[in-house]
Amino acid sequence: FNLSTIENSLIKPNILFRKLTQLSLTACSMAEMSSIEIFQQIFPNLERLDLSENRFERFDFSLISSWKKLKVLNLSKN
Repeated sequence: FNLSTIENSLIKPNILFRKLTQLSLTACSMAEMSSIEIFQQIFPNLERLDLSENRFERFDFSLISSWKKLKVLNLSKN
């Protein structure tokens, strides 16, 4: 789904999204995460995020430094 449109369609993130602790976005052809702040608001309790096998050439780790609960970030095979 497109994170830029979800912010406009939801007043508050769905309670099910807020409860997620693990999310895999493996092989989704993602090249960037420009909406990381929106992503953090939708999934504030993520502890594991798998972004492996995408198309990231660069990743700005400072964007996720405020994500307090994130323990594992998989960026392998990018």
